[in-house]
This record gives sequence, C-alpha cells and structure tokens, in this order.
Amino acid sequence: MTDYYSVIFDAVSRSPSKTDEARRVIYEHARIAAQETLRNYNPPLSEIALAKEQAALDAAISRLETDFSFRNFRRGAKERIARHILGLIFGAAFVVGLVTLIHIKRAYQAPTTSQSENQPGFSTKTGRDSSG
Repeated sequence: MTDYYSVIFDAVSRSPSKTDEARRVIYEHARIAAQETLRNYNPPLSEIALAKEQAALDAAISRLETDFSFRNFRRGAKERIARHILGLIFGAAFVVGLVTLIHIKRAYQAPTTSQSENQPGFSTKTGRDSSG
C-alpha cells in the first residue's frame, strides 16, 4: 500500500497556491493517477484490493484536510490573540498619554484671577495706603 498522505502532502506543500481549490485539484489528480496505476497492475488487482487502495487514498485526503483546517484554525486563533494584545497595549498607551496630558495641562495652566487674588505674591494692589 502506498503512503498516499506523504505523497499528497508533498504535492500540496510544493504548490504555489495553498487555497482550497488548489488542494482539490491536486486531490483529483491524485485520484485519477491512482486509478490509472492500480488498473494497470499485472496481474490485475481484485476489486477488493482496488477498493482498499481507494479508501486509503480518501483517508489520506481527509487527514490532510483535517490537518490544514486545524493549522488554519490555530493560525487564526494566534492572529486574533495577537490583535487583542495589541489593542490592549495601544489602549493602555492611549490612556497613559491622556492622563499625562491632563497632568501637564494642570501643571502649566495659568492661575485664574480669583486664584491670584487669594495667593500671596500676586497682589494687584499698588502698595500705597490711601490714608496716607
């Protein structure tokens, strides 16, 4: 019995396109090639032997599709996690920047007139006594 999984996996790996459609084309070519090869055996294979080989090929294709689906699922999950982490990092950085700007604005804000009258050193009186 041929190791169909390895043969098909190699064909898919070497393919420039990894799309579902490209894989289906490879699978169909593998089915046709296997049927032609198995039908040309000398002495001819029994119908049971042909069915076993076809079942082995179909099982290899199913396993390969499962592996690709799982690999794509994991890659998608990793990408979603990375996006969430980046969102949290950028969100935290935004909040820190915003808080910093608020503190800077408060530190450099000019005192209002009501604040300047109540604080020493900001007197608006001329220093002359009107009684004198």
